[in-house]
Amino acid sequence: MRGDGQLAWLNRLEAETGNLSAALSWLMDQDRLDQAITFIWMTWRFWFLRGHLSEIARHGETFLANGLQMATHERALALSGAGFTLITNGEPDQAEPVFEQSLPLFRAAGDLLGEAMAAATLGHVLASPQNYDRAGELLERAGNLLQEASPGAHRGPEHVQYLLNVALVDNFLGQIQLGQADYGRAAELFTAGLDAARGSLDRFTILISLYDLALASQA
Repeated sequence: MRGDGQLAWLNRLEAETGNLSAALSWLMDQDRLDQAITFIWMTWRFWFLRGHLSEIARHGETFLANGLQMATHERALALSGAGFTLITNGEPDQAEPVFEQSLPLFRAAGDLLGEAMAAATLGHVLASPQNYDRAGELLERAGNLLQEASPGAHRGPEHVQYLLNVALVDNFLGQIQLGQADYGRAAELFTAGLDAARGSLDRFTILISLYDLALASQA
């Protein structure tokens, strides 16, 4: 789902959409919430990139209502997953408290990359002229977490996730600089984000970085 084989796997899963939905529904019906969360996080790129997020969204309230039944890490994933769904549905205000709740859970579970992702996304949600300071603090926290995560220690999927987080942090920080009319600094951050995105081979993140860099160049 990440890298050169992404398109082939998206097409393969598209043909199995009905089976994927049935598997997820079965896990939910059997109250296997931890396994359902793992299933969603393994396949979220498919649901998102192919426009099937409503399939996940319809289970969101169940996850939030039954969060205490899940292990700490799975609960953190459930909260951040619900937050991403709310953002995609155009409800960032509702996503804010959900991501706030996920941060200490990622920390308690020892998932620095997950905590960095949640902090970065929360910073992005708050990034408006009224909240630039708070957003900047969260994005700086995310950057510090990524440094703490020791990038050289990660291999395979974890290294890809590290690079994706770096790209997101750089892009979100660049968007704040763009909003403050510091176009040169914004371009530097977007370029750094593009380098990280290309290292991950994730086409969607590369697209975001190119688009942001184009905005900075236009400005």
